Amino acid sequence: QTAESAIVSPLQALKELGWKGLYNGSGVTLLRDVPYNVIFFLSYIEIKRALTSTEGEVSRARILGSGVAAGMLAAFFGTPMDVVKSRIQMRNSPYTNGAIDCAKRLYA
Repeated sequence: QTAESAIVSPLQALKELGWKGLYNGSGVTLLRDVPYNVIFFLSYIEIKRALTSTEGEVSRARILGSGVAAGMLAAFFGTPMDVVKSRIQMRNSPYTNGAIDCAKRLYA
């Protein structure tokens, strides 16, 4: 990909999709990101708290482990909505009736 084609691509997308089309799937993105972040940060806090010593000491390895475990948990619950979002946003998507219809068709 050349620098020129990288500049043209967003403009071409705007021509093809219009302003509304550029934001297609934004609502679904929020439905993915908000729960993901809530699950991640709340579980990170609780896991780190559980791994903290009674003196309040926590090692870097345990902090890292808390982040990894929280990320895995959040990704487990967030990935199905990420798939829905990706299917809605793909070019020439057959999923044009919204996120609920897409999820029903994918997971039914």
